[in-house]
Amino acid sequence: MDKHQASTVDPVSGEGPLLLSASQAAAMCGISIRQWWRWDSMGRVPTAVRIGSTKRWRHEELKSWIQHGCPARKAWEEFQKSTLEAKGFIR
Repeated sequence: MDKHQASTVDPVSGEGPLLLSASQAAAMCGISIRQWWRWDSMGRVPTAVRIGSTKRWRHEELKSWIQHGCPARKAWEEFQKSTLEAKGFIR
């Protein structure tokens, strides 16, 4: 298995790294890396985790975001907040 294969997510099993690079996130969504960055700058994808100067996206969050119809970032954050409030995690 080469370096690139080791860092990708298996679309069937869903196994792979917990945090995805932009190219991995784009591949997961079936779009180009250029489109991914465009969507990120437009606020159409979930907020990335910053590690130094790099951005990474949570694998599980992206799966959930896709399952909920890929809402814009602001709508997604409101959905997550309301879900956490309903479960009693935040007030």
